[in-house]
Amino acid sequence: MRRKKAFAAVFLLSLFLLSCATTHQVTTEVIPDSARIVRLYVPACTSAGTEAQIREILMNIHGVYDVKGNTLSQYVTVSFDPEKTNVEAFIKTLESEEFFVKGAPVITK
Repeated sequence: MRRKKAFAAVFLLSLFLLSCATTHQVTTEVIPDSARIVRLYVPACTSAGTEAQIREILMNIHGVYDVKGNTLSQYVTVSFDPEKTNVEAFIKTLESEEFFVKGAPVITK
């Protein structure tokens, strides 16, 4: 019985450490000077897993160049082509996947 509890503790600790790990993804696409950058506050962006989900969801939108999530601040930064997509499309797409954006988007470029 003691061995099972120890195994369960190690297993749960391993899962916790994996969820806390950060992923560093390098974009291979050159982002043009005409690109816009927006920051969205997504309170659900609290782990590497949710950050990866959000990145995958937004990268599937035509016109998105790059997505970076910060699990500490819970902000998601999106680089995009304003002629192909817009901030409203990001918010609508995220919310359709149960990732809700709080507050006003901040256009940084």
